[in-house]
Amino acid sequence: MSVNAGKQEGIIMKITKILFQACMVSALAYTGSAYASNVNEKLYDLHKRLQKIETESKTQKTVKQEAPQSESSGNVHIHGLVEVEYGYSEDYGMVDSSDIVLATVELGIDAKINNNVDIFIGLLHEEDDTPLEVDVGVINLHDNSPMAASLGQMYVPFGAYETHVVSDPLTLELGETRESAILFNFEANGATAGFYLFNPDLGVGADEDKATAFGVSLGFANDNFSAGVDYISSIADTDAVQDHLMNGPPAIIALADQVAGLSVHAAMNMNNFAMVLEYVGALDQFAPAEISFGGVGAEPSAMNLEFAVSFPMGAREGTLAVAYQATDEAVELGLPETRAIIAVSTEIYDATSLAFEYFRDTDYDAADGGTEETSDVFTIQLATEF
Repeated sequence: MSVNAGKQEGIIMKITKILFQACMVSALAYTGSAYASNVNEKLYDLHKRLQKIETESKTQKTVKQEAPQSESSGNVHIHGLVEVEYGYSEDYGMVDSSDIVLATVELGIDAKINNNVDIFIGLLHEEDDTPLEVDVGVINLHDNSPMAASLGQMYVPFGAYETHVVSDPLTLELGETRESAILFNFEANGATAGFYLFNPDLGVGADEDKATAFGVSLGFANDNFSAGVDYISSIADTDAVQDHLMNGPPAIIALADQVAGLSVHAAMNMNNFAMVLEYVGALDQFAPAEISFGGVGAEPSAMNLEFAVSFPMGAREGTLAVAYQATDEAVELGLPETRAIIAVSTEIYDATSLAFEYFRDTDYDAADGGTEETSDVFTIQLATEF
C-alpha cells in the first residue's frame, strides 16, 4: 500500500498545531485554578483499568489511576463494574425517546500462575448491545527484565481513549480494536514501546487468512503527564470500520488495499485539573465502494479535546468535565460531525458514583450524506465497582 506523503505531512502538522494550542490553553486554565484536590480518578471507566491490567501496564499511556478494591483468593483477584443508566434523547428527526438500561456489567479475573506467568479474563455484558461474552482473554509472560509479552484476545494498544465523561469518545468509537494478537512490550523509566501482530479480518488478495497485520505503540508516562503515538497497519480492523465493512450493504469480503491508521494522544493531570487530547485517523483513502465521502474514497478521522476540574461537593469531591469532539469523512460510519459534552460526576458512597451528562451531536451536511440536523442526549448514570 502506498501512502500519500503530502497527506501524512498535513496530518502531522495539524496534530502538532492542535497539541500546541491545547497545551497553551491547559496551562492557562491550570494557572487560574483555585482548588487543591486531585481529579477524582475513581470515576474513570473500569474498562480502561481492565485493559491496563490485561497488558501489564506496559503499553497503556494513560495517567496512572488508583486500582479498585478487589475480591481475592490466594493469587486470584476479581474486579467488577455495574453501570445503570437513564437516558433521554431527541434524534436528528426530532423523535424523542427514553429508556432505563443495564448499560455495563464487567467482570475481570486476574490470576497469578507463577512468578513469570499470569492470566487475565474479562467478561462483558451491555444491554441491547453486547450479550454476555468473553471480552478479553490474555496470557502474560514476564520476568525481571523490561520485556514482557501478552498473547490472546485483547484490545491492542491503538489509542488511549481516556475520558472524564460518561459516553465513549468519538476517537474510541472510530479506533477501538479488539483482536487475537501477540503483543511484545518494553518499559523503562516511564517510556513504553509495544509491537503486536494479528490476523486481519479483511485481508487483501494473497494476504487473506494470514497474520500479516501489525501495530507499533510508543509512549511516555509519569504521575502527571502521558503522551503516545500508535500505528496500526490495518485501520479496517477497528470495531467500527469492521462492522461497517462486513455488515453493511453490500458486505465487503476483501479490501482493495490495506489502509493504515495513526493515533496521537496526550493527557495531563495536575492537582485539580486534567486535560485530554487525542487524534485517530486513517493514513490513506479507502476504496469508494468500501467507505465513501463526497463521491470518493473516505479517509475517516476523529479527535477529542477534553478538560476536567475537581471541586468540593460536601464531604466528597465532584468533577466537572467539558469536551469537544469532531470527525471527518466518517458519515458512513454513523458518527456525527461534531459533539459537544458537559458532565458532572461525584462519588456518593465509597466506590459508587453518580454522573449527569448532556451532549449535542451535529450531523454532516446534506451534500456529504448527512441531515444537517442536531441531536440531544441526556444521561444519568449510577455506577459501582469492587
